[in-house]
Amino acid sequence: MDDILDIMYERSEKHNDPVMMTSTLVQSVISFIRHTPNRFPSPNLRNIPAQVVKRLLEAEQAGEVVLTREGSAIIRVFFCGYFIRRITRRLHEIRREPEIPFPTVTSLALDVPENLIHPVNAQDQLVDFMEEVKREQEQQDGPRDHDNRLIRLIFSADIEPLLLPYAFLSRDLILICLQKIRFYLRNERNQSYMRQKMLAVFRHREKLVEDTFTAILSRPETVLEDIWKPNEFSYYFWIQITTTITKEYTEKKEKTINEQNYIQASILLGMLLAHRKSLLQRENDREQALKQLETHLRSEPFLFTTNKIFEFTDKNGVPLTKKLSHQDIISYIERAEVPRENEKIPPLVRLTSGESREYVRKDLLFPAFFQHARKVRERLNQDLIKEWSRALNLGVRLVEMQNQDAFEASIQERVARIDPSLSAMLDFSLLYFASREVPLSEQIKAELRKILDTKKLTLKPLSSFFQLDRTNLYSDAKLLLPVWKTIPVLAGLIRMLQKLFIGIDREEEAERHKLREKNRQTARQFAQERDRTAEAGKAPRPSKPRPAAQKTDTAATSSADSGGTTETSSQQRERIRTSAKEVLQSLSSGYDNPEDARQAALERWNTIIDRKHRKNLTIDVENLARDHARRMLRKRGTPTLERVQEMARNLAKKDVFESIRDKKSLELFIALTIAKQLRQ
Repeated sequence: MDDILDIMYERSEKHNDPVMMTSTLVQSVISFIRHTPNRFPSPNLRNIPAQVVKRLLEAEQAGEVVLTREGSAIIRVFFCGYFIRRITRRLHEIRREPEIPFPTVTSLALDVPENLIHPVNAQDQLVDFMEEVKREQEQQDGPRDHDNRLIRLIFSADIEPLLLPYAFLSRDLILICLQKIRFYLRNERNQSYMRQKMLAVFRHREKLVEDTFTAILSRPETVLEDIWKPNEFSYYFWIQITTTITKEYTEKKEKTINEQNYIQASILLGMLLAHRKSLLQRENDREQALKQLETHLRSEPFLFTTNKIFEFTDKNGVPLTKKLSHQDIISYIERAEVPRENEKIPPLVRLTSGESREYVRKDLLFPAFFQHARKVRERLNQDLIKEWSRALNLGVRLVEMQNQDAFEASIQERVARIDPSLSAMLDFSLLYFASREVPLSEQIKAELRKILDTKKLTLKPLSSFFQLDRTNLYSDAKLLLPVWKTIPVLAGLIRMLQKLFIGIDREEEAERHKLREKNRQTARQFAQERDRTAEAGKAPRPSKPRPAAQKTDTAATSSADSGGTTETSSQQRERIRTSAKEVLQSLSSGYDNPEDARQAALERWNTIIDRKHRKNLTIDVENLARDHARRMLRKRGTPTLERVQEMARNLAKKDVFESIRDKKSLELFIALTIAKQLRQ
């Protein structure tokens, strides 16, 4: 029943009264339906009252009507939209016939309730009011309570105020005012007078003035565009015209309706013109500021926190926040964080490490990465030699000196501590996909091959990338020791004599105790890791790690249940498949098959509406799960239910998934994907 408001308007206009009884409205609707059989071939007239009430309730929510009730029954309707429609129709008539007066209470013979009108001073308050309305419209969602309200534009005491709908505070109002100025210029005396004035003001630009007058009279749409986006000439041209007209008629004591309209149109057009020029200048300043922001993001050190971005300045040292709001900057960052079509990495990459959050442009990711890597490489080499030498000096041989896995873990921990930004960039997916989406030199491609293992879809060992050889570091650390400390027997004898004759250095002993405790924790951690990667009794743990001087590390070997014989590769693979199948059955309990359980978990945690982004996120999570499944395969450990669940739990805790609410479903999806990969 979308025609109800039209029916209400026609009846209100006919009787010049926006109030009607509900029963009268229902009868009017029924009459309308009966007289339009082509639109309602088989009407059910019994349902009309209920449909009318339903539409009235919707209109009340939108502020289009005010309903009077007795109990639960609606007995009377006040049609607020009547005034809006009358005034809007008058404004549209002025477009066609500019001699028609502006809408006022007198010219339309309206008795508008004061609660529907918002008074605004045309010269002092109009621009601020328009800005306020625009902000409210941007912030509000759904029907706005001021859409069916009017503003009373107040001028001087001898000029009757205009009535305008809120919706006309835009380009439409400029067009209406322009029509009034065109009507003024159609008078030959007025046109001749104004031409002489403009030619005197714009000397040496006579042709431009003549062309503008021709356009005003014959091409109003072209002139409207010039006012909407004023250049220097059009701005000053119209300011001169509106000022001249206003001054000419304001001085008259007795003014005709047309003369009042000329004054109103000139004042409004001048105000709107200045407002448009200000908006365009602000928009231009904003665009320039955004370009300067991009320039900053392209400069060293390439990585910037949000706070640092807020501190960017222009070439004169003026903060960009003078021209850009914080929301402008945040919106720019959010837009830049969305990957382009057919790309996985966005133009602006967010790096998260702990509570730190930094941004780097994708095309500058690799310069930043290798710049940080060079600094960290030097620091790692120095720190490892220094720390190892100190530990050896205290008689403590660290696990990381003797075990390659512990050494790799130590490097990873040190990188995260020394340079969290580099640690965040050490992500295979980030480096791999970015390398395919930005042009790279052969030198950078060669450097990337040192860190990316594209066959295994993972990073290569960090010791290899940072050129850190455990054996050489151990030898360099020993070179810093006194000669007698490198000879075990002599070192033990001298240490005993020092205790007897010099005593114990409490600080040194406390440091030694701390290192040994840390060593025990590290050894325990790797022992537990080995226990998790092998079934009980199948992977005997070596009694002690081999010294760093030996090139090979102790490796856990998987043996068969009987006799401790070494498994063949096919036997290991079959054992892993069997265990993975059991894990899948346990995780998919209650579903027909594991894939149904996996899809159900996917539907619960991946709630993104956009199909493309939803698919991309699913693929990224699956790739992450498969990557960790391959790592488990390389270690030849048995994928128990507890181990797979723990791995899924740790992956789901990553910062990149912090926005996902249903973590349990995400963990289940990852666990099922890992087990599925292991079973293949």
